Amino acid sequence: MSNFIVQDEKTILYSTQSDGSLENCIILIKDEEMIAGSVRWDTTATGFIFYNLPEYSSITSINDSLLQVYNKFVKNGTFSRVPSPNDDLPNWSTFNPENNCFYIRFDLVFNIKTDYSSVATCKFYTNPHSNFSSQDYQYANKSKGDICSEPVLNAKSNGVAYCPYYQNLFADMPAHSCQGYSADKKILSLTNLSSKHSDNKINITVTQSRMDAGKNINILFKDQINDNVFHDIKFSSLDKEQLDSIPSMVQSILDEILESYKNDFNIDTEDLSSQVVKIEKKSFISSLIERDNQDVYI
Repeated sequence: MSNFIVQDEKTILYSTQSDGSLENCIILIKDEEMIAGSVRWDTTATGFIFYNLPEYSSITSINDSLLQVYNKFVKNGTFSRVPSPNDDLPNWSTFNPENNCFYIRFDLVFNIKTDYSSVATCKFYTNPHSNFSSQDYQYANKSKGDICSEPVLNAKSNGVAYCPYYQNLFADMPAHSCQGYSADKKILSLTNLSSKHSDNKINITVTQSRMDAGKNINILFKDQINDNVFHDIKFSSLDKEQLDSIPSMVQSILDEILESYKNDFNIDTEDLSSQVVKIEKKSFISSLIERDNQDVYI
């Protein structure tokens, strides 16, 4: 059970009273302009705490240390004035004269959890345990570990990296921290809508992503302009029947979405198949031969 109250998407309230009363509470406001994982306390003016969370993290609770800081340094007035050069501040705090705020250590305020389940698998990822690998995996051999290969083959490259796909195992590392990471995501459909009566515009983009170290496929229907998700569908990437049904499923759902807009919007669906894509497929073995013998071509 959380020990704070969410007032809106940016504001949370934390009671300083043992009974949880909000008559005297600390107001914490999310400021996405701040460095992720930082906290500033505007004790000299508003009394608000401004913060920004690390990417892919959420608040589980307010640390009990915050109340201790409040009672010892804010309530008695220590942090309610601009410190002089001779003031001895705690080693977990600094004062920034530009915004007249005290910056304090993030973990004294928040207990957080991270969730990387929304991060797509590396486009060049494979592992020794799966029965499949990415269609963009560049090497012929089965890997000995979790590998995110380089996007371009290079016989002299030492860039083949073992990826920290350890979430909920030994550690909690994001897939996108791998060297050579590129999201295994492709656009299936792109539809632009413009209102017949106003300047309102909608962009419905349907994307397919490989998730959870390649175990699952995610189909996302999203309005990119207004940041609105219509549908978010997940299923096993090993289910061939579902994989084969993706084109018809996407079209059926898209038709249903567009049906509600057709009277008030002009609808333009982009032809993605007309986009020219040049793909050069080359094996690792062939790159080695070409490096050693310029007269041999495979």
